[in-house]
This record gives sequence, C-alpha cells and structure tokens, in this order.
Amino acid sequence: MFRSPNAVFEAPRLEYFAGMRYRLASEASTVTVRTGTEGLFARMAHRLELVARPAEGWGEREGEVVRGALRVRSSDLHVTGVLRGDRVDAQVLAAADVSAIDARVAGELFGGVVTFEIEVDARVGAAGGTASVSSARGKASSTVRLTVVEEGESLRVTAEARLSLRALGAGPVSGPLGAFRVADEVDVTFRGHFVPEAAGAALSC
Repeated sequence: MFRSPNAVFEAPRLEYFAGMRYRLASEASTVTVRTGTEGLFARMAHRLELVARPAEGWGEREGEVVRGALRVRSSDLHVTGVLRGDRVDAQVLAAADVSAIDARVAGELFGGVVTFEIEVDARVGAAGGTASVSSARGKASSTVRLTVVEEGESLRVTAEARLSLRALGAGPVSGPLGAFRVADEVDVTFRGHFVPEAAGAALSC
C-alpha cells in the first residue's frame, strides 16, 4: 500500500511497482450513478442521474499497466436530473425534490455518510479492465468498459460498470406502499484526469 501525502487515504500498490505516480485532479473528474426502477409501477417512477466529484485519488503506471484508486463520499452525490432514455432532463424536479432525494440517498439508501473506495486495474489502450468498489458495509466487483488516453504526461481515464447496491450494503428505497423501488443494479461511470504527483493543479474540464 502507498499512502497519500495527507495520510488520509491509502491506494493499492504492489511493492515491485516502481513506475510513475499520479494524483487525481478532482476538479476535473466525476463519478456518475444512473439508477433504475423495478416493481409493479416502475414505469411511473423516475430514473435518476446522480453526480459526485471524487474526494481524492491516486494512480500508478509501469509500462502499459495502470492501477489506481479513488474515494467518493455518498454525501457528495447530488441529483442532476431525470433520465429520459440516455438524456438527462434537469427541468423535471423542483429544488425541494432534489434536496429531498439527496437526503434520502445519503441517509436512507446508505444509512448515513459512507465512503466508497474504487480500485481500477487496466492497460493503456485496452478496451476493458477490472474494478472493485468497497465501503465499510460491503464490496462489489465488476468487469468494466475502460479507456485510458495519454495527454502529455497526464492520463484521461473513463470507466463504466454495473454494480449491485445490495452488495455495497445499501438498503432498499421504495415508493409509496412499495409500488416501486430503486433497482438493485446501477450504472456507474467514472471520468478521471490523473496528473503526475509533482504537477500543478489541472485545468477543469
């Protein structure tokens, strides 16, 4: 394991891994969660998109092998809108609805503020890799669609995976009288900008 400079977060590291080290430019990175619905009246319920900026992250590269990890707090997930197919409609929900949903995500879904640690293992130029997401409540693993693109000395990483909320220890969230509920599987997309540890702050995307 190697420890970040502020000694708060540890990311996975093999002892022989002696390549280049990176930090995540949080201001230029996002984690997006898209929910589904299930149940008798699932079609009447909203599918939602939630977005958070990772609290911090770290990565390493040796040759074409890239490994990294990041940390996301459930309280940092905020609703951006309702899904209409693949399109996000930000006009459907009132500000009060957004606040109520944000509170339910942090409180009811995860039972309080939960920190998730996401670990990714991939190769530059490859179309896939592996990822695992863990918290104090559980752990979920998945094969991911992943791309790693070099931009000078920096890396742009995009990873997409489908994960189980139940495996992560999330509680069920249902509508009135249990007419519908949030589906167990959610689609998660991470877009990250990793810069060399010695580099200055990255530009926002």
